[in-house]
Amino acid sequence: MLDIHLLGPLELRVGGRDRALSGSRERRLFALLALNINSLVTFDRIVDALWEEPPRSVRQQVHNTIASLRRTLRAPGSDVELANRHSGYILRGPEDCVDAVRFSVLVHRAEKRVAAGDRAEGAALFEAALAEWRGTAMDGLSGGPLDNARSLLDEQRISALEQLAEIRLDAGEGHSSVTELTELVAQHPLRESARALLMRTLQQSGRQADALSVFEQGRRILAEELGLDPGQVLADAHSLVLTSAADSPPPRVPDAVGAPGTSFIPRAIAEFTGRAEETAAIGARVREAGAEAPVVAVLDGMGGVGKTTLAVHLAHRHAQDFPEAQYFVDLAGYTTGVDPLTASQALNTLLRQANVSPELIPPDLDGRAALWRAQLSGHRTLLVLDNAGDVAQVRPLLPASPGTLTLISTRRRMTSLEGAVSMPLDVLGAQESVELFSRIIGHERAHADPAAVLEAVELCGRLPLAVQIAAARLRSRTSWPIGYLVEQLKDQRTRMRVLAVDDRNVHAVLSLSYRHLTEPQRRLFRLLSVHPGRDIDAYAAASLADMPLEEAELCLDELYESNLVQQPAPGRFTMHDLVRDCSHELLREEGGAGEGEAAFGRLVDFLARCVQSWCSPLMKPVFRVDVRVENEPRALRESADRGECIRIVDTEYLNILAIVEAARGAGMQARIWQIAHYLTPYLSKTDFGPDAESLFTSAVDCARSTGERRGAALCLTSLSMALNARGAQDEAIRAAQEALAISRELEDLVSELGALTQLGMLRIRAGRFDEAADCFAQALDVSERLDDPSCQASSINNLGLAHRRRGRLGEALRCFRRVIEIYEQVGAAPPPTETFLNIGRVLALQGDYQGAEQHYRRALELSERAQAAAAKSLSLIGLSNVGRLTGAYPSAIEFGRAALDLARSRNLGYAEANALNALGDAHMALGDTSTARSVYQTALTSAQQRQLPELVAWSQEGLAHAALAEGDRSLAEDLWRTALDAPLGVVDTAGALAHLADLDRGRGACVRCRAASS
Repeated sequence: MLDIHLLGPLELRVGGRDRALSGSRERRLFALLALNINSLVTFDRIVDALWEEPPRSVRQQVHNTIASLRRTLRAPGSDVELANRHSGYILRGPEDCVDAVRFSVLVHRAEKRVAAGDRAEGAALFEAALAEWRGTAMDGLSGGPLDNARSLLDEQRISALEQLAEIRLDAGEGHSSVTELTELVAQHPLRESARALLMRTLQQSGRQADALSVFEQGRRILAEELGLDPGQVLADAHSLVLTSAADSPPPRVPDAVGAPGTSFIPRAIAEFTGRAEETAAIGARVREAGAEAPVVAVLDGMGGVGKTTLAVHLAHRHAQDFPEAQYFVDLAGYTTGVDPLTASQALNTLLRQANVSPELIPPDLDGRAALWRAQLSGHRTLLVLDNAGDVAQVRPLLPASPGTLTLISTRRRMTSLEGAVSMPLDVLGAQESVELFSRIIGHERAHADPAAVLEAVELCGRLPLAVQIAAARLRSRTSWPIGYLVEQLKDQRTRMRVLAVDDRNVHAVLSLSYRHLTEPQRRLFRLLSVHPGRDIDAYAAASLADMPLEEAELCLDELYESNLVQQPAPGRFTMHDLVRDCSHELLREEGGAGEGEAAFGRLVDFLARCVQSWCSPLMKPVFRVDVRVENEPRALRESADRGECIRIVDTEYLNILAIVEAARGAGMQARIWQIAHYLTPYLSKTDFGPDAESLFTSAVDCARSTGERRGAALCLTSLSMALNARGAQDEAIRAAQEALAISRELEDLVSELGALTQLGMLRIRAGRFDEAADCFAQALDVSERLDDPSCQASSINNLGLAHRRRGRLGEALRCFRRVIEIYEQVGAAPPPTETFLNIGRVLALQGDYQGAEQHYRRALELSERAQAAAAKSLSLIGLSNVGRLTGAYPSAIEFGRAALDLARSRNLGYAEANALNALGDAHMALGDTSTARSVYQTALTSAQQRQLPELVAWSQEGLAHAALAEGDRSLAEDLWRTALDAPLGVVDTAGALAHLADLDRGRGACVRCRAASS
C-alpha cells in the first residue's frame, strides 16, 4: 500500500514502511507526480518544477531521478507503478493514498451536504478534510507547478475553514473557531472575509472589545497597504458588533499564568559580550511589530557559536516589553544521549508552565497546540524555544496572536518557517573575542600580554564556546603564561584536549550536528578535512567523496543548512578551523587512513584534469602534454572561453597551490609537474606571482624524481620565466640553459623551442640584442620543423622585438605585420595582443601617432576579451603615451591612472613602474615638474624593489628630464649617463645623447619629452 502526505512536510510510506527520498530534486518530482496521480505529467512540466535554467543534460537527469524514484517505490505487494509515456510520466495507484486528494474529495462532499441542507454532516466532513493538514503544503519544496498547486490547496483550505466557521456560527458554536480564525487572519491580514468571521465569532463569544480591535487593525492595514476603506462584508460585521450583544457565554479556557511577570528563562551569563547588531535588530522588531503581529526570530549557527547565550540575553533584555510571562523550553534537538522532544511533549511543558492543570491538557498534538495558542491570545508574552531540531518541531509551538516574541535557537537554518526573521550567527569579531577572553581571565592579566590574547582567540577561531573554554582553563592555571596556552592551541593534537573542560567540549558539541546527517553526508563531511585549500565547490567535493555531482551538491547544501560549512560566495563552501579539526578527528575514528588517502588521490587527479581543461585554451597546442590520472573525475567544470578559463583559475589558484604542496608531501610527484606546466600560460598573463618560483621549483624536482626529463625541461623553462619576473636574471639564464641542454639531448623540439624563446627574452633583458636575435632565429627554425604556424608567428614576433631593440624599426615592423598575416591566413584565432602592442610602440617611435593609437586600442580590446591583465595595462600605457605625444593630456593622465590601478590590483610589477613613468611624462608635458619628479621617484623605487633594470633606467631618465627643467644640469647629466649605462638603456638612445650634448642650452628632444607643439 502507498501512503503519501503532501499537506505538510512530504512523507512517503510504501508497504507500511517509511521511505526516504534522497534529495530535493527527487522530492519535488515525486510531489508533482503525486499531485497528478493517475494523470500524465508532461516532460515540460517536470522541467519547470525542477529547474529555473535547465542544464544541457536535462533529459538524462530526469531519467536518473525517475530511476531513483522507482527504486524507492519498489516493495513487495506494492500497488503503485511509475510508468513512462512518450511525452512524460504517470504515477499509477489508488487516488485515496494521497492526502491532498482525500482533502479535496472531502471538501467537495462537505459542500454538497451543506447545499443539500445537512449542515451538521457538512461540518463533520469539513473537519475531517482539515484534519488532513499537518502544516504548510509540500513544506520546503518549490518550483513553478508546485508553487501553483500549493496556492490552490491553500485557497481551498482557507475556504473550508471559512465555511466551517459559518456553520459553527449558525449553530451558536462560534467559539470553536476562534483559534483557527485568529491564525488565518494573522497569516492573511488583507482577507476581509476571514477577518469578518473572526469578529463575529468573538462577538458571539462575548468578546466585543476584541472584535472591535480586530476591525480597527484591519482598517489600518487596508489603509496603509492598499489605500482602501473596509469592504461591505467587514463593515457589516462591524455594525453587528456595535449593535448586538453576545448570544452565548464564552467557553471556559484555563486561566493563564497566575502571577504577572512569571519567568522560566535561565540565568544570563555574566561574561556575555558582543552581538550588538543582532541585539539592535531584535529591538527594532519588537518596537515596530510587537504590538501588531507576533515576532519570531530564528538564531541559527554552528555548535558553540553562542545561540542559547544570545537568546537568553535577549529574553532578559526584553522581559519588560512582555511583562505577563516569559516561557522557555529546551527542545533537545542536539543533546548528547537525549532524544529530541516531540512537539506534543514540548507543548505539555509549556502548558504546565502556563499553569494549565494536567487533566485539562488534551492528549493530541492539535488539541494541545490550539489550547496553547488560546492561552497566549491577547497576552504580551515571550517564548524561547532553545536547541530546536527542525521546523516541524517548532511550528506547532508558535503563538498566533500579536504581542508575542518567540526566539528560536537552532543549528539548522529554518528558511521555510513562514514570517520568521532569520538571524544567522557567525563567530565573534576579533575585539569582541578579546573582550570575552579578558572578562574571564581578568583584564589585568589580559592587558599584560595583549598580543598573546589576540593570538589565542584567533586560534580558537573566535568561536565563543572555544574562547570561553580556553579562557576558563587559563583562569584556573595562574602559573600559565598566556603564551603557553597559545602554543597548546597551535598544535592540532593538543588543541582538542585544551578545548575540553568538565562537561564542556568543543569537539563533542560540534559532533552532535554530525550525528543528524545521513551516511553520504557524514562521509563527505569527514572527507572535507582532506582538502587543504581555503574553500571547495561541488565538483571538488564530488571527486573527494567519489559521488555524482548532484549528490555532492545536495550534501553540501545539507551541511550548509546544518551550519557545518559556510557559504561565502555562491557555490563556494568553507569550514571553520575547529569544525575542520572535528572533521579530521571523525575521519580518523570512523574512516581510517585509507579512506582519506584514497580521497586525496582522487582530489589530485581531479585537479590535474581541471588545470589541463582550464589552461589548454591559453596554451599553444604543441606545448600541451598528456595528463595521466588513476581516477577520472566524476564531473568537471569546463569552458572553451579563454576569459572564463582565466576567471576560473583566478578563483581556484590558492586551492591549486595548497593541493600541489600537500601532494608533494604525500609522495604524488607525478601529477605536480604536469599541473605546474599547464599553469605557465596563466601565470605569464599575470606577470607571475610570488608563489610561482616555489611552484616551478617543486615541479622540476618532482619531474626529476620520477624520471620525466621532458617534464623537467618544460618546467625549467617555466621556472626561468618566474625567476626573470622577480629580477633574478643569472638564475633565470642557468635554468633556461639547462632546459635547452636537456631538450637537445632528448631531441624534443617542443621543449627546445620553449627554452630558446626564453633564452632570447633573457638576452633582450640583458641588452644583448644580437644574441637575442640569434636565439629567436633558432626558435623560428625549430617551429618550422614542427610545422606549427602559431609557433612560427611567435618566433617572428620575438625576432621583431630584437630588431626594435637594435633600432631597426623597419625590420621590426615587417616582422610584426608578418605575424598578423600568418594568423589571418590560418584564421583559427585573432593575432596575439602583444603583436598589436609591439606595432603600436614602433609606430609611436616613428611618429605615426594615429596608427599607434589604433593598434593600442586593438590590443586593449583583445586583452579585455581574454581577461589578460598584464596586456591590458600595457595597452593603457601605450594610449597614455600617445595622448601625451598628441597633446591630449587629460586622456594621457586618465589612461595612465587606469593602467596603474589595474597593475597594482593584480600585483603586476613591470606594468606598475611602466605606468608611473608614463604618468610622469604626462605631468612633465603639462609643465608640472614637481609632480613629475615625485612620480618618477616612485617609479624608480618600484622598479628597484622588483629588480627591473630596464624600468630603473627609464625612471632615471625621467628624473633627468625633471632635473634639467628645474635648472640642475649636473644632476641631469649624472642621471642620463647612469640610465644610458644600464643593460637596456633608455627609451630613445639618440634623443638622450642629444640632451647630453646640449645641456647648457637645455635643448634636444627625445620620445619621452616630445609633444604635439614640437
